[in-house]
Amino acid sequence: MKGNGHPTNNQNISEYVALLYQKYSHKLYCNAFHYTSNPSIAEDGVQQIFEKILLHPDTALHVPEHEIIYYLFAIQRNVMYTLTMDEYKNSHYPLDYDDGNDISRNLIDPAMSLS
Repeated sequence: MKGNGHPTNNQNISEYVALLYQKYSHKLYCNAFHYTSNPSIAEDGVQQIFEKILLHPDTALHVPEHEIIYYLFAIQRNVMYTLTMDEYKNSHYPLDYDDGNDISRNLIDPAMSLS
């Protein structure tokens, strides 16, 4: 353990991030929902926060325990901004593929053609 109470090896880092998730995920979710009003995007945002911490644990380990929530909110602000901009950029795309060729009227049901 470091002097500020953070773990040093990978197994302890995973456990530390799990404890952070357990302790702060609901607060982060509520805050993310405030950003988007979309439960799915809010959940994705919370997951991405902890993914970033697992990918770059050194920065999180240097934050004192009493300031970790502010660190998480800073990451969340950036993650939610990215998610919101991605949603905005992709919002004009249709959810299905339509190339303008309607061939469904030429389709014949094989069961009907036997009779």
